[in-house]
Amino acid sequence: MKRFLVVFSGLFLLASTGLVFAGSLGDLANGIREPIAAFSGAFNLICYVLGSAFLVGTLIRYVEYRRNPVQVRLSQVFFLLILGLLLIVLPYLSSFSVSVKTVGQQHRLVPTAGMQQ
Repeated sequence: MKRFLVVFSGLFLLASTGLVFAGSLGDLANGIREPIAAFSGAFNLICYVLGSAFLVGTLIRYVEYRRNPVQVRLSQVFFLLILGLLLIVLPYLSSFSVSVKTVGQQHRLVPTAGMQQ
C-alpha cells in the first residue's frame, strides 16, 4: 500500500508539473497525444500476440483432449478458443469508435477511421 501511494503521488507530481510548464490544458493534451499513440500500438501488438498464443494453445489442448478426454476437459478448449478470438478482435473494435470533436462552437460526433458516414 505504501508503494502504491508513493507511485501515485509521484505520478501526480509529474502530471502537475507538466501542466504548469505546458501553459494550458490544450498544450498538455497535445503533448500527451504521442505517448498514447505509442501505447495504443503496443496494446494492439500485445493483443495479437496473446490471441495467437491462445489459439495455438487451443489446438494443443484439443489434441490432448482427443488422446485422453478424462484428463483435459472440452470446456478448457472452448475457453481458450473464445479468449483467443476476443483478443484478436479487440484491436479492431477500437477502429469503430466514435469521438467527439469541437467544430466551431458546436460539439458533434465525428466517426473515426474505419467508419462510414
